[in-house]
Amino acid sequence: MSKDIWTITDGLLVDPLSGERLFFDSKKNNLMSENQTITYPIKNEIIDFLSDEKLTLQPSYDKHAHSYDPWILRTNFLVKVFKRLIWGFSNDYVYTSKVLDLIPYDYKGIIVDIPVGTGIFTTEKYKTMKGSKIFAVDYSLEMIKIAKERFQKEGINNVIFIRADVCKLPFPDNSIDFLLTMSGIESFPNKDTALVEMNRILKTHGKISGCSYVRGKNLIKDFFSLMSSKVTGLVLQPFFSEKELSQKLNEYFNLTYSKVIKTKLVFDGHKK
Repeated sequence: MSKDIWTITDGLLVDPLSGERLFFDSKKNNLMSENQTITYPIKNEIIDFLSDEKLTLQPSYDKHAHSYDPWILRTNFLVKVFKRLIWGFSNDYVYTSKVLDLIPYDYKGIIVDIPVGTGIFTTEKYKTMKGSKIFAVDYSLEMIKIAKERFQKEGINNVIFIRADVCKLPFPDNSIDFLLTMSGIESFPNKDTALVEMNRILKTHGKISGCSYVRGKNLIKDFFSLMSSKVTGLVLQPFFSEKELSQKLNEYFNLTYSKVIKTKLVFDGHKK
């Protein structure tokens, strides 16, 4: 891991279980607690908080990681028709661009992007946000590897890559300025715990922006989401309606903006 990057956030990361502060050991290339009883490996510049855990979702996301970008970028007529029938839109940028427009181009602060995925949607935005400190977090190691390669190829050097569980985030209470979660809630297995964690790490009045699938807008999308939850595990029940998701988000955050774009609820708000 680059020492220059680490100096930006040295001491910010904590052990998700005990809350003990973690520090960068350049000789062993890992994170460790002050008394050296807790360690987490850093491999290929990715901090791994899940290396010792039995992962239930990783095989699904790792399996599909390398087919994700080709699917998003495919633009032939039949694929567009298929996407419109199944998902309600033929171009994913119709909703991701709305989410990213909620982040100022010159934003300066500490950002957690979870799940970062492959970084296909955020790359251009992050190129303009050189004053921010960005933590790219995902459950899938393969997804993070692709995002890291993409960001570094584009000269984005203010990102720290972390494999972690959204229900056990390695950040102290009230420490993050901005949380971005695009198409994450629909994939989180324990949605309430995930929202509690995201609320916990945000500073008072810290901002959250994101999007998530909502049922009831497209019957074909609803059917395929249900099948996907049973077969691939890429999206997971329960699936919320627009009203249910808005109410759920408002339990933890004050929403200042919400709008459904086809089958996705785009939202913006801040910690109460």
